[in-house]
Amino acid sequence: MKVFFDTNVLIDVLAKRGEFYQDSAEVLKMCEIGKTKGFISSLSIANIMHIYRKLFTKAELKKNIMSIAQILEVIPLTQKELTKAFSLNFDDYEDGVQFLTAKSIKADYIITRDIRDFQHSTIKALTPAQFMNLNK
Repeated sequence: MKVFFDTNVLIDVLAKRGEFYQDSAEVLKMCEIGKTKGFISSLSIANIMHIYRKLFTKAELKKNIMSIAQILEVIPLTQKELTKAFSLNFDDYEDGVQFLTAKSIKADYIITRDIRDFQHSTIKALTPAQFMNLNK
């Protein structure tokens, strides 16, 4: 099974965000132990670096990003996704880009905390908790 991680799920793990941390970390752990195959967009890596540049040292950020890259396959962002995202019916351009990246690898699910952002997605969007409930 292939799961595509939205940026917010990895931010929850890195920031250890209260109520969101546990389920997000468990989904990531499933990828780490090989129970499922995880993917992330290169766009998410850039977003994480930008968001956390003031909270972590450069060395800590590098270590965190390299850890993620060892667990999840980083999918390059192409001109195709960037261009096609403009024609989608997504409220947020970035979510459209994420959807198209997930589609490019034929993901079974998009794991996100904000499933309403993917209401126009042809790939089922699940919260980390919903995904964990599916896999019990």
